Amino acid sequence: MAITKSIHGYHDTRLAGMDLDTIYLINFEANRDYVSRTLPGTLIMFFLLIIANWISNVTADNPVLYYTVSFFSLVSIAAHLYLFRTVHLLSPGTIKRWEMYFALTAASIASYWAVFSGWAIIHYGNSDFTYIYLLFSVGIASGAAASNFIWRNVAQLFLAIVLIPPIIILIILQDGSLAWGLSASFIIYFLFLYFQVSRSNIEYWKALVNTKQLEIQAIELEKANKAKSEFLSTMSHELRTPLTAILGFGELIEMLADDENKRYASKIIHAGDHLLSLINDILDLSAIESGKLTLSIENVSLKDVLTEAISLMAPQAHKSTIQIIAPTSENIICYVQADYMRLKQVLLNLLSNAIKYNREGGTITVTCKPCSNDRTRITVTDTGAGMSDAQLQQLFQEFNRVGAERTDIKGTGIGLVITKRLIELMGGIIGVESEQEKGTSFWFELKQVINPELISPEHQAIMQNMAKSGVMPSNKKILYIEDNPNNLLLVSQIIKQYSPHEIISAPDGRLGIDLAMTQLPALILLDINLPYDDGYTVLKKLRENDLTKNIPVIAVTANSMESDKKRAKAAGFDDYITKPINFRLFLDAIRTALD
Repeated sequence: MAITKSIHGYHDTRLAGMDLDTIYLINFEANRDYVSRTLPGTLIMFFLLIIANWISNVTADNPVLYYTVSFFSLVSIAAHLYLFRTVHLLSPGTIKRWEMYFALTAASIASYWAVFSGWAIIHYGNSDFTYIYLLFSVGIASGAAASNFIWRNVAQLFLAIVLIPPIIILIILQDGSLAWGLSASFIIYFLFLYFQVSRSNIEYWKALVNTKQLEIQAIELEKANKAKSEFLSTMSHELRTPLTAILGFGELIEMLADDENKRYASKIIHAGDHLLSLINDILDLSAIESGKLTLSIENVSLKDVLTEAISLMAPQAHKSTIQIIAPTSENIICYVQADYMRLKQVLLNLLSNAIKYNREGGTITVTCKPCSNDRTRITVTDTGAGMSDAQLQQLFQEFNRVGAERTDIKGTGIGLVITKRLIELMGGIIGVESEQEKGTSFWFELKQVINPELISPEHQAIMQNMAKSGVMPSNKKILYIEDNPNNLLLVSQIIKQYSPHEIISAPDGRLGIDLAMTQLPALILLDINLPYDDGYTVLKKLRENDLTKNIPVIAVTANSMESDKKRAKAAGFDDYITKPINFRLFLDAIRTALD
């Protein structure tokens, strides 16, 4: 347990909670830092030997001592350089032996100087040479304290070897008050450096352990976020799979049933939509928090996105006898830098809240005005009950509905959180103003774009293709590979009622591949989560077979995370449809694939 509680004299209770590999990495990093700090000092000490010889008569007075000390200093420096080069080769099994060798070279270099300077002080007595050697010793001690403190015991030993011999010699000489004064000064300076090394050692290792602890926490947080994302992705699929059948059959019942049963079906669809909205909000928040939400920032026409968002919310406002006052087209001429789909999501969320928390027969006013800071401000104002200052302080907090949870108004409490973070991800700011009994105004600002590039020829071609006749090519065969009977039945009903095509199906990937090679369908609808071979494996086998490699394949899955869509695109799927299935998008994808 000792190694988990202290490193080179530094004790920290946090080390007990770290594994040996982590402690080894901390020590290894400190060793590399220590070697880099001390290497210049070893070379400087050798140069001081040369300077000492140059300014005095050492080679004449005691050449054997001088050249012996110089020789062994060079040997120690060479060993020091060798250990400096091998520091990256350390392993848990060799680190202690390496540290012992390195400490020995440091102590040897200090000892050589102590012998040399001690002899010089004795030999020259009270002279200028003596004071120069003492000055050199003080400088060497200061440098050692500044570079060796990482290994406290070695640093303090180095100081003792360099400074204590001069102190002893000066006391023995007892050459009047000067010798005693110098001795006292050296003792005080030695104690000062001794405790300075201790303090620097504690601060260094504390900072190093703090950094490593933060790295460990960051890794653990990343693992937790990854696990959470994987869990949410899996749960999304598990929740969406039965929800697909609920909403799908609810819509079929609503279209085919009598008036009384249509009301029941409408309630099923309404509750299912609310559950789907909750799932989508949680997934969006998770993607934003984990940094996995990708945005496509481009020049977006405010006129287009506002018109679309308001038209989508108009039926809901009409049910509550709420009037939406929208800006005229002439007042919406600017473009902003944003992600079109996410900007629409923001507007839909703010408009939905303005409807839910408005009074019956109230109004919603949407304005769009340029600001002085090259931004455009979009404001959504309702005539509801408004909020107090205390309630405003609680906005934009996860799962905090500011008291609305005590009403019959449905909500998740995370819509505004997502809205705020989406605006910030698009480089904008968001705020709110409210007055009780008068209403609330939510506003956000985005960067305005002046004279954006017009629609490219490629986009014009896409728009022209979309404008073509909606009539599908007649009577082609579609293979649907799906293991869930409810989903299979639902898609089969959609194809039979809304398209002229024939549909065949397979409950798993292996049978699906066999049917694809024998029936040669014009299109394959492929679920991702299948027994035996999953959707990616099935797609790979289809692409490797000459008979099926050119058949378009559309993924139809409950995996709705952005990372899932990217992976599917990289794998080679022609399109990606998420469950619950949007009928229009689904049929459009089939039409596009069969054109």
